[in-house]
Amino acid sequence: MNLSFNIYFIPKDERHSFQSLLDKVTMVRDSYLTKTGSVVFNFYDDLMRQNVIRRAEIEGRMESALKNCEFHLFYQPKYNLHADTIDGSEILVRWFDPKLGNYRTPGEFIPVFEDTGFISKMDRFVFYRACENIAERLSRRETVFPISVNVSRVTASEPDFVEYYTRIKSKFDIKDGFVTIEFTESFAYENNDRLAEMVRELHAAGFLCSIDDFGTGYSSYTSLKMLNMDEIKLDKSFLESGVSHERDMTILRSVISLGRELGIKVTQEGVETKEEFDGLRALGCDVIQGFYFARPMKYSSYTEFVNNNFSPEAKRRQSEGGE
Repeated sequence: MNLSFNIYFIPKDERHSFQSLLDKVTMVRDSYLTKTGSVVFNFYDDLMRQNVIRRAEIEGRMESALKNCEFHLFYQPKYNLHADTIDGSEILVRWFDPKLGNYRTPGEFIPVFEDTGFISKMDRFVFYRACENIAERLSRRETVFPISVNVSRVTASEPDFVEYYTRIKSKFDIKDGFVTIEFTESFAYENNDRLAEMVRELHAAGFLCSIDDFGTGYSSYTSLKMLNMDEIKLDKSFLESGVSHERDMTILRSVISLGRELGIKVTQEGVETKEEFDGLRALGCDVIQGFYFARPMKYSSYTEFVNNNFSPEAKRRQSEGGE
């Protein structure tokens, strides 16, 4: 039998309800689940205290941050290895905190947003603003490329999820096949039947669908069998070293080949070197995304990136021998 004691020392100058104290020791217990031994003493430490304070601060400010336009869209371009051109971009969200004078890391606030359900508002905000940006560029007759937007399990579970995204797409007159909705592989695994229905509805509304972080430990092939996806995005772990380079390449080649035989676009995330870029091209991968091609950038920088490299004017300059 193993015993664990989860302990919170109450400072003399603090007053807590019983529920508050229970929440803290529960947090201690949940934070030390990997600790083993016949008798274990787990303490609520300073780091945990700081995390609780930081979480409370994020929860207290997230609504006002959205209202005050502190959340910014960042675009990470993707590169089509067959066409040798941009393949659109994935849209990410960053929080510029005026109190810090800098951006918060997504790992700091995204988990809090997911736990509280605020992530649904965030996902909808990102999609609305992305469609607004597309419509604005089209009104100026500027070049636009397809986009991908992430949808959390919280957002996908909303009863009006498909209706809302369809309505906003229609509001800004976004053409069919221009927006890809990315679902996490974990959501695909846990909600196969419901997601299969969503994918059918989204396809009918003119959206494309993708499985993000493919290959991170869930039943990936079951998802491919049950879900009519347009794209799989291979997790960057496919590029990390395993038992041997030969085995790594065999696994990567087989997944890419499987995707192509199924008629599914295969995108590799996390490409950072020319060696990875050349290797993926040789293996027949369709699209790459990562720092080697482009880092995530503010919308203004993204439009400049597109105008300078992939607009009709840029292509004309290139054909004439210019930059």
